[in-house]
Amino acid sequence: MTDPSNEPDDEPITGEVIDDGSAAGESTRGLAAQIVQMLYVTVQVARIPLMLVILLPVVPALVALAFGFVLGGGWLLAAAIIFVVGLASPALLWVQRRSAIKSVEDPDDLTTEVARALDLPGAFGDAGRAVRGVRSLHLGSGNIFGRMRRLHNWFAGATDVVTRFTEFPKLRPFLPPRLMFTWYFTLASAIGAAVFVVFAIIEIIALIARLF
Repeated sequence: MTDPSNEPDDEPITGEVIDDGSAAGESTRGLAAQIVQMLYVTVQVARIPLMLVILLPVVPALVALAFGFVLGGGWLLAAAIIFVVGLASPALLWVQRRSAIKSVEDPDDLTTEVARALDLPGAFGDAGRAVRGVRSLHLGSGNIFGRMRRLHNWFAGATDVVTRFTEFPKLRPFLPPRLMFTWYFTLASAIGAAVFVVFAIIEIIALIARLF
């Protein structure tokens, strides 16, 4: 009978990617590659619409500020305050967008980081369900804003799957809190554009009243 004391101890979990050609390592790497592909497609789909949303309030903001200079006094102060506050959301949205784009610029590095995350205890099954869940969203169909809304709704309900990856920097732009803020900044930018337009119209009316 074999002496248990001579049995080799179990190897500790190090959090490193299994890269010994084993079936487990290949499966983990394959699943990581699927997740990276999903994230890459998501970023590519969203990057142009997000830039359009970022630029949306810029022109009416500049117009409102220009009319503020023409009117002077309290109008200029109000225009300056609205300008600064209204462009805060587009600026923060630009930061979020840039962060996501930088995360997927090097797919190999991102795949390695995702594979390390999947090596955490219990992560493999959760990540597999995450991939199947996102595939079921049919991101290739419908208009761009519909795709973004479906993806946002899925991430918002998948906190238990995604938050285990918080210690990995390249994955942070895709965690639920960051995605929620990206969604809020998008809405705030659109609302800000509407506010700038309305304020510019009021300024035009005030300018006409002053001239006549």
